[in-house]
Amino acid sequence: MFKRDSLKIVLDDPQRIKTIDLTFEGVVTINGKENGSIHFQNTLISKGWQFLGLSGEPRLFGHGRYKYHFELFLDRNLPNTVFTKYGYVQYTFCAKVSRTGIRRCLYDTESLFVLHSVPIETEQALVKTGELERKLRFYILAPSSRFRLGDELPVRIGLKPLIDDLRVTKITLSLNEDIKYRTHNGWSSTYTQQIARISSPWTAATSELLEQTLRLYVPKSLEYVQLDCSTIFFQIKHTLDATIILMDDEQNRKVIIIRIPVHLSPFVLEDDNGLPSYENILTAPPEYATVDICPPYHSAN
Repeated sequence: MFKRDSLKIVLDDPQRIKTIDLTFEGVVTINGKENGSIHFQNTLISKGWQFLGLSGEPRLFGHGRYKYHFELFLDRNLPNTVFTKYGYVQYTFCAKVSRTGIRRCLYDTESLFVLHSVPIETEQALVKTGELERKLRFYILAPSSRFRLGDELPVRIGLKPLIDDLRVTKITLSLNEDIKYRTHNGWSSTYTQQIARISSPWTAATSELLEQTLRLYVPKSLEYVQLDCSTIFFQIKHTLDATIILMDDEQNRKVIIIRIPVHLSPFVLEDDNGLPSYENILTAPPEYATVDICPPYHSAN
C-alpha cells in the first residue's frame, strides 16, 4: 500500500538551511509482566528522505511556506498500531531541519496509525438466543456484530424467567477487550479489560417477558480501546458480555454471564488503491534522495 503526503515547513523570516530530512520508523516494544515475557524493542520498518541532497551546503530560504512531497510504501504485513500497558506497535514520522546559527536544528514528530481490518466471512446482525439452566429464556439483538471507534451500539434484550419464584433484578452490558502478547514460551495469559459499560434495573413480574434497548458507546480514541488484530506480537479480540442478576423469593442471588464475540474495526476499511492525490496530480513531485534504512517487515506464517 502506498501513502502520498508532504512535509510542510513555514519560515517566518529568512533562514540558511543545510538539510531537510524526514524519517519514518515503526517499532514494536513488549514489556509484559509475566515470567518468560520478552522485554525487547525491534524495528519493523525504517525509511528516510533527504530533500536537499547530501551536500550539506547552506542554502538561503526566504520567509514563506515550503512543501516537499514524498511517497511511502507500507507492506500489508505490517502489524496494526497497538497501545497497551503490555507493549505497543508505533509508527512515527520525524522531521529535522538543520540550520546555521545558535539554534541549529528544528524537530517535529507525527504518528501514523496503521490499521487493518480482521477479515470475517460476512457482516451479519448480532443474534443470540437461548435458555439458561432451565431458569431463564433470553434473546440479545444488535444491528451488526462489527463495531467501529465512536459507534453507539443499540442492543435489544429480552428476558423471561421460567420459574415462578425467580425474577430478574438487573442486567449489565459491557464491551470487553481480551489481550495476549508474545512471550519466550509462546503466548501470555489473556488479560481482559472493560472498555464500555451500562446497567439497567429490571422490574418485570415473575412470568413476564421484559424487553429493553440498552446503548453502549465505544470510545473514539485508540488511547482507550484497541482494534481487533492477530499478529506475531499481539492478539486482541472483543466480546459483548451480558451479566444478568436473578433473585428468588428467599432473596437468593444468582449471576449469569453471556459472552458474545464481536469485532472492532477502523472507521474506514482499507483502500486497496491506497494513493491519496497530490494537490496537482499533473505536476510531478520534486526529486529527492530516498534511503531504505532497513528491509521491510514480513510477518511469520
